Amino acid sequence: MTTIALEHPREDAKTVIKASIERMSSIDAYTDEGQRIVGQQEASLMGGNGARLTVDVPEMQENEDKTVVEVNAEKEVSIDMATNPEDIKSEFLDILNNLRDDDVDTLLEELSKDISPEQSKEVTSSASFGDAQSTMGKRFIIIFVVMMLFTLFFGVMMTSMMMP
Repeated sequence: MTTIALEHPREDAKTVIKASIERMSSIDAYTDEGQRIVGQQEASLMGGNGARLTVDVPEMQENEDKTVVEVNAEKEVSIDMATNPEDIKSEFLDILNNLRDDDVDTLLEELSKDISPEQSKEVTSSASFGDAQSTMGKRFIIIFVVMMLFTLFFGVMMTSMMMP
């Protein structure tokens, strides 16, 4: 877990966090749960089972002009070797560090130029995140079909080699 202090009031800090997540290539969707913003990397057919980025933004802050947040990333499936949550966390922190000193109004203006409301990654709840189990099932079916085609191709090749 990484703790970061942003020189913004809480709501402005949440805007900077959301803008950072919008610019991330590895996060497919996110939701604002009030005291927590959760980003989800969806499982891919050829890669890992995905990861979850969590940014805790407590309501109670020591200073109104400064917001302390905690950033954490974790795998959706603990035995997943293809997903590295530290890469997602690093990407978020890099983007956040680039945006942390920007004026929030300017940031919102730039974001509205780059991303329309329909293109936003923000969803209403974490229930809208994709299902890792269905992706694992699709991955299994694809691998099974490829193996069957390989077996069929190998059988045809062996049969043609044996025929005069």
